[in-house]
Amino acid sequence: QSPDISEHLVETWNSEIIVTTFVQLLHTIFANQNRSLKKFHQLSNSIILLDEVQSIPHRYWMLVRETLKMMSDLFNCYFVFITATMPLIFNEKNGEILELARSKKDYFAFFDRIKLDSRYLQKPMNLDQFKQILNHDISHHANKSFLIVLNTIGTSLEIYTYLHDEMKLGNLVYLSTNIIPLHRLERIERIKDADQPLVVVSTQMVEAGVDIDIDRVYRDFGPLDSVNQTCGRCNRNFDSSYKGEVIIVNLVNQNHANRGYADYIYGNILLSKTRDVFNQLPSCIAEKNFFEMNQQYFTLVSQAKSNDQSEVLLQRMMELKYKLAFEDDSDLSPAQTSQVFRLIDKDQETVNLFIEIDERAIAVWEEYELLKQIDDPFKRKIAMEAIKGDLLSYVITIPKRVAKKQLEDNQLESFFNYISITQLNQLYDTETGFIREITETTLSF
Repeated sequence: QSPDISEHLVETWNSEIIVTTFVQLLHTIFANQNRSLKKFHQLSNSIILLDEVQSIPHRYWMLVRETLKMMSDLFNCYFVFITATMPLIFNEKNGEILELARSKKDYFAFFDRIKLDSRYLQKPMNLDQFKQILNHDISHHANKSFLIVLNTIGTSLEIYTYLHDEMKLGNLVYLSTNIIPLHRLERIERIKDADQPLVVVSTQMVEAGVDIDIDRVYRDFGPLDSVNQTCGRCNRNFDSSYKGEVIIVNLVNQNHANRGYADYIYGNILLSKTRDVFNQLPSCIAEKNFFEMNQQYFTLVSQAKSNDQSEVLLQRMMELKYKLAFEDDSDLSPAQTSQVFRLIDKDQETVNLFIEIDERAIAVWEEYELLKQIDDPFKRKIAMEAIKGDLLSYVITIPKRVAKKQLEDNQLESFFNYISITQLNQLYDTETGFIREITETTLSF
């Protein structure tokens, strides 16, 4: 097939089986751009499997519920939600959704792989205090693997530096979006194939889609659904000879009025309801009790959530006012502008950096530079598709203000910014990624 035919088939979802992302699917349902609309008709008479639906922001639960119900009725669609922690988007008691795992409580009761330790949650600690806990625990559990999940890039870098420079750990792995995708995949494979205990320092990127098995996990405080995802990395392969431990800590920034690092990343409703759940439970929670714990959490979130944004967007959709519903518009008031539909919130501008770290990267960038000289936009697009996978394996995305501090003499491009192999000593560390100020603690990516 010619490239244009192949591209058309891909972009129109012209296949019996489609594998796509949450963002692509929901933009196809809710957006009004031609690129999205030309595959919308393929959703009729389909069975749609949605993985990890708890990632849908609670302010859009009503919007998603009403839209999927309408599509199910009018388009003969079936939606299957796949998650171990089902959010209350639909009410099972009211018959809005049917549980396929009829004995789901029994499944949770069967598992006894880990215990969740929340004893530190009521004792906020700064990073220095947390370092001492890690020092003690790593020293006393030398035969165990460790995963330390932090909420921000800054805190992950500080903890990694401490373990590397002060504790002199040699079995140390750093994993975050601060390093290029190529190295992330290599390190995930290294963790999976390790024949000796490792200490892994990471951010929330490890929570979903990363298949690793760790003995002891430390997680900075976050919403319960995120904590659940982290728990899924502990004793994942169900080794019956021991019980994994997940320890929740409450890290605060002593340089910012002891503000919790979780507060930089997550909304207050999710954090407060998570605290409410933990306050009503013992400090050590067995995995068999996770089902009731999660039910209680999503009930509290459902009671506290506001449907305001969903109601506004549903009304605009019914009036076919998609520009008002889904795009920034100068005619909107500040309150209305804040209600623009976004699946992934971005509070700050970002830039893409191409890191020329090896010979393959040099060759890929040369190919990219050559294709930019192609006059025919269609041919240029085809050439870009051919190298896009290799190109993106060397690209990281960071906040624009962070990049500006390090690239003061560079005019930042909107597409890709080039970091040559000769600049690596100043801008990129092979272990921890893009070199940024350690005080950039408020950054989650």
